[in-house]
Amino acid sequence: FRAAKPLVMLRRGATLNAPGRGEAMSSFVRITYVVPRDGQGARVMETLKKLSDFYVTQPGYLGGYQLNPLPTSASNACGRIGIWASMDAAENAAQTEHVMALRAELLRLVDEDTHVEYTFVGDPDPMS
Repeated sequence: FRAAKPLVMLRRGATLNAPGRGEAMSSFVRITYVVPRDGQGARVMETLKKLSDFYVTQPGYLGGYQLNPLPTSASNACGRIGIWASMDAAENAAQTEHVMALRAELLRLVDEDTHVEYTFVGDPDPMS
């Protein structure tokens, strides 16, 4: 058995305190799920990367992941997960001109009706 890599890689200096090690901190989690139009997979991934590159510069951004299709999967669905200190921090970043332009580009590159956004309040798992 090999130890799993941490689920959440935090931005340098950011911390999530686990229960029993101080105050547990809830985070705002946003998950984007899309299916690229035929031939647009690379451009979708590039646009998601641009979003990630911008988010790491924003206040309250704790970390995230770009979600790539498995090489063995027949699906080309992809997306990203962003973890924020608060819903306000996520919304402030989302309302910038830069993000709105990138998201408009993303909508042109994905199959109609496949762009789904999920939002959650996330609590860290207890650490043993």
